[in-house]
Amino acid sequence: MLRLAVANGQKSPARISNRICSGPDGRKHHRLRFSIEDLVELTGASQEELCPLGQECSPKGFPRQVTVRGSLIVDPDDRRRQSAPMHCPDCAEEDGFIDASWSLESINVCNRHRRYGLSRCASCGQSIRWERRRLNNCDCGASFCSAPRLVPTLAEMGCARAIRMLLAPGRFAREPFEDLGFPEEALAQLGLPRLLQLLRSLAQLAKQVGLANSASSDMEAAGRVLRSWPLRFLVTLRRLRKRVGDSGTLSYLFDQQRGLVSSAVRGREIKSNPNRFLIVVVMEFLSRTGLIALLDARIARRFDSHSQDEWRSLKAASEELGLDQRSVRRLVKMGRLRTTDVAGARRLVVSSSDFGQLKEISPLIGVRAASAQVGIPVATLKRCVEDGVVQLHSIVYSTRRGYSLASLNSLQVELDSCARRCTAAPDGSFMSAKALMRSSLFKTELKASIIRALLAGELNSVASGASFRALRLHRSVCGEGFCADSKIKNGSLRGESVTQVLGCSLKALRFLIKLGHLEGRVRAAAVVVSIDSLMRFRAKWVCSNEVFECLGIWRSASILRRLLPPECEFLALGKVGFFRRADVPPLARLATEFWK
Repeated sequence: MLRLAVANGQKSPARISNRICSGPDGRKHHRLRFSIEDLVELTGASQEELCPLGQECSPKGFPRQVTVRGSLIVDPDDRRRQSAPMHCPDCAEEDGFIDASWSLESINVCNRHRRYGLSRCASCGQSIRWERRRLNNCDCGASFCSAPRLVPTLAEMGCARAIRMLLAPGRFAREPFEDLGFPEEALAQLGLPRLLQLLRSLAQLAKQVGLANSASSDMEAAGRVLRSWPLRFLVTLRRLRKRVGDSGTLSYLFDQQRGLVSSAVRGREIKSNPNRFLIVVVMEFLSRTGLIALLDARIARRFDSHSQDEWRSLKAASEELGLDQRSVRRLVKMGRLRTTDVAGARRLVVSSSDFGQLKEISPLIGVRAASAQVGIPVATLKRCVEDGVVQLHSIVYSTRRGYSLASLNSLQVELDSCARRCTAAPDGSFMSAKALMRSSLFKTELKASIIRALLAGELNSVASGASFRALRLHRSVCGEGFCADSKIKNGSLRGESVTQVLGCSLKALRFLIKLGHLEGRVRAAAVVVSIDSLMRFRAKWVCSNEVFECLGIWRSASILRRLLPPECEFLALGKVGFFRRADVPPLARLATEFWK
């Protein structure tokens, strides 16, 4: 603007700049309002030529003013090339001035001469400025026409052409709007950053130019082009799936939260993840142009075409199963649910026949709750299910396994009947099957063998007592697996086995021996503990880790103090402690009350 003022003989271009600019600075502004007379005085053009380049913004009763369309394209918080614009030497040589559209960051391609714009001088490397002595020469004297010529892709030229047609539709009235389609082959050559930039530019155009409120036929045609372009863009993203990941597919776009578009565009999480940022930009453009309502209507029609007795949506399936949508997708991936595609968008519709089979075994509970209900330790329950000893209906969803409540109830009935059969001895000197399986003294393999013997009816009684005689009886019941344990010798256990039983460290075990709670010997790094004293200690004390594992919580002493009675005696040994068993309620009841 200053260059044109000097060329037309203006004596004080700064005064004219301040007079016609609405912003405080003539170089850095977001919206310029010109009077027609000032534009004619600056450029030397007629009013008929200047009116199509602007948009009238003067209120009634005031002098006629127009706003240059280039200042309406970009929001105030977006960046513009105010001090260092792009430049096309061929356009400057033919027209004699710099096109105003080169101040936009979204345009860096000249579609007329099929070349990239220049931002720096090839000789001195300085940025091109608006204020320079010659139009096609740098301040160092080098000519911009001698700069190397770089040819852009077809999609980039098409995008620049569409934006310029919106800026000045009168200059492109003879060019057909139908030829603005972007071929998939050309879009496939672009990288992800350039695709984002193209889509964001079109989203800004759809919002700020006001396509819906325009009465011009050219603007309506341009609006139709912008509304059809995202469909081509999304089809291209499917072909670029290996480059942009699964988040580039249309199914992933529609599964995102609608609130993500408005609240998280400027968040750190979006900026750090380009694929997710792509989703936000696509959804933002679809919502602004009204295209998302059209696609939703198409998908709704495809849903209505399916019989409600045969298929149901992903949301309905997740609500009735009591799982989140991520868990239902995991079931689909496992092959437990069949799906179909609708509207070419891979919207998930679940088959009702498969859904009914899953619903029969619901509701599901976690492994810790199942362990507390049946009275079997978590490790034993998992091992029995894996070995096929216990038949439980289970589903792996997300990263967890859920067990059917109905199958757990049937298992509990069987174990209770076995326990009644085991405790029917006349002398009453036998422990129940639940108490035996709840004890962590024996390894998981032994517990699986005991459960197998109980369910098969091969075990009639299990001896109890705090002596080595009980272990000898278990040998005869469980077979050779228990006899092959080399850690049991002469009625004693090694320190490693005792730490697994008690859930404490060797250092804490040495303290227990030193305090007299356990009978054993400490020889250098080896520790040997008597089984009789271990059984007596287990009958009197319960480890804090066992309580934490039963509750399924992290080792939080504050939570445990609120659950247990205040008069509960506690034996502290570093990070691990022992509660007196008589003061602690049954762990199964404690877990049930805690999760209630």
